[in-house]
Amino acid sequence: MFTSLHLKQFKSWTDTGPVTLAPVTLVLGTNSSGKSSLIQSLLLLKQTVESSDRTIHLNLGGDPSTDLFNFGDFESIHKQGATDDRFSISFSFKGASTRQRKERVNGGHFSACYRQTPAGATVIQEL
Repeated sequence: MFTSLHLKQFKSWTDTGPVTLAPVTLVLGTNSSGKSSLIQSLLLLKQTVESSDRTIHLNLGGDPSTDLFNFGDFESIHKQGATDDRFSISFSFKGASTRQRKERVNGGHFSACYRQTPAGATVIQEL
């Protein structure tokens, strides 16, 4: 289960700061305040993990038969007007071990910065 999320230069967000997540989390705010961007960052990670193409660092979508969402290209998810040429997604998580199901990892933290190559690919710049 995700316990926190942190976005920098992602879509409408300059820096979300750490966003605490719980089993039930309400995301409230005015129109165009970035609520959907928080959810879309999780969808982006999910479709990247589930992608059969292990050569791509971030699956921005495009295949309607397998992808959850089509994010377009790097410029579509990188914050417009950002002074930095990269964006980052970070999250913390904890396992949910039960008697029936033992998790291999009980918890941890992941953080990655992404940038665009001259050829237009979105790649991990820093882990």
